Amino acid sequence: MFSQDGVSSVDFVINQSNLPFLTALRQVSLSAALIQSNLVQTCRPVDIHDVDPEQSRDMIDWIGKLLGASLSPSDIDFVLDKTGPAPNPNTSPSASIGAAEIQIIEQVLGPSCDHLCAQGQQSVTWPHNVLTRQPVKEVEQITAPEMAIDLTGPSRIVLTGPHFHLARGKWAGSVVIGFTKDAGGTPLSLTLWHPSKEPETLKKVNFKPDAGGVYGFSFTFDVTEPHKPIEALLRSERGAIDGRFALAKIEFSPLETIGHDGQVMTRAVP
Repeated sequence: MFSQDGVSSVDFVINQSNLPFLTALRQVSLSAALIQSNLVQTCRPVDIHDVDPEQSRDMIDWIGKLLGASLSPSDIDFVLDKTGPAPNPNTSPSASIGAAEIQIIEQVLGPSCDHLCAQGQQSVTWPHNVLTRQPVKEVEQITAPEMAIDLTGPSRIVLTGPHFHLARGKWAGSVVIGFTKDAGGTPLSLTLWHPSKEPETLKKVNFKPDAGGVYGFSFTFDVTEPHKPIEALLRSERGAIDGRFALAKIEFSPLETIGHDGQVMTRAVP
């Protein structure tokens, strides 16, 4: 298994595939989740920067054999042409990644490749700006949310996203959300699910603030299929004539991370 720091990984995907920032981040979160889910207890990913570029052909040939494929020299040339050179750890991120994007990457993926290792799994944070505000009316556009969002209107899905991935295992989730005084008493729900042809709900949490203020809500859930993206749906369960709220973040901490061999690899410290 090979890894590198999150910022370099996302930057590399953007430059190689010309993908938007959040799409590239989703791809890297998928890779990280699958690596963590398939590690055995004694296995540690190799930092890609530790691999001699001159060994690239041998490495690709070896990976092909692991997958049961015999690669010809032209096949290896094709792979190298498509993947491009390995990222240089001494190179600054491209213009597509600024300070705001780096902060998001470090929250979603962790500050280094250590979160991929059996004993190094860290908490994962989805900040408010990776979610998408849903319009109240059909003529309105779907937009990235401001920190404070108006609850005025009918019962509806207010926020969705971000279709990131988590490793296989048991997770503790928490939400930090603030309400204005006139939003007190408005019931909301948070649903985590796999939005596929056969959708699967991982968890649904209902909560209602008694008054204005900042609240925290906690829950636990299991991830059994790390290859499936996870979408969060924040819904107002009743129409409101006034009030605003601000979802600061959704945070996930591993209670147990299960490797492909079925062994418990990580336990979060309460």
